[in-house]
Amino acid sequence: MGTIVCATRGGQGSRAVQLAAIDRAKERNERLVFLYVVDVPLIKEYDEALSGAMHAESHWLGEALLRVAQQRAQREQVKAEIAIREGDVKEEIEAFLTESDAAVLMLGAPRGTTPTVFGDDAIERFAATIENDTGVAVEIVRP
Repeated sequence: MGTIVCATRGGQGSRAVQLAAIDRAKERNERLVFLYVVDVPLIKEYDEALSGAMHAESHWLGEALLRVAQQRAQREQVKAEIAIREGDVKEEIEAFLTESDAAVLMLGAPRGTTPTVFGDDAIERFAATIENDTGVAVEIVRP
């Protein structure tokens, strides 16, 4: 049985990918983990006086988004775990994939992105890098 890791950040892309991950977990009876990464390097770009509050708010937001995703899964009789990591988003996702023995990473594309022939939109490049670095398949779900 594989582990589905569903990275989430909010927005329509996250909702779409959460629903797709729930469906996949239900169909295949696979473990499902919703993952949120607090982007610490981004927070550090702010004035030091604001960074503490930004960190706390980002962590709170992540927890809230993950609980909503978990409730969506529960409504479909799918047990889902949640995890929050802190650090560089790509590095933390890659580390989590390795630690959780993930079979697939599911990512939601931001609204307005479309699949391209050359794979040059940002989410596709991000997915390709993670797939190359970890060997874990990455699926992109668009809203």
